[in-house]
Amino acid sequence: MSTGPKPLYVIIHENVVRTRGALKEIQRIKDEEDFVEVTGPSYKVPSGLPLNRKILVCGGYLELCVCVQCEVLNELGYDASIYGKATVRLSTTSLPSFKPQNFV
Repeated sequence: MSTGPKPLYVIIHENVVRTRGALKEIQRIKDEEDFVEVTGPSYKVPSGLPLNRKILVCGGYLELCVCVQCEVLNELGYDASIYGKATVRLSTTSLPSFKPQNFV
């Protein structure tokens, strides 16, 4: 039984990710999943994203760029969520209970 297409990952600002677990998961995504990378402004949507696929946004930082990218995608009609396993926070002490909508 098919569960539909696999999600498409949007990896934003990987260069700021320093935690071993998140880096390992990002590498797994790059090795095994469909993904696009965003290195520019977090409010710019990568071109060519399909509207009919679930999008999981990850990278750095949760409180800034990852949330912005996810919000912009949802406002444009995409089905986007934040993929927590491959996302890092700006700080572990700032906003410790911060958990945005669409966090998986």
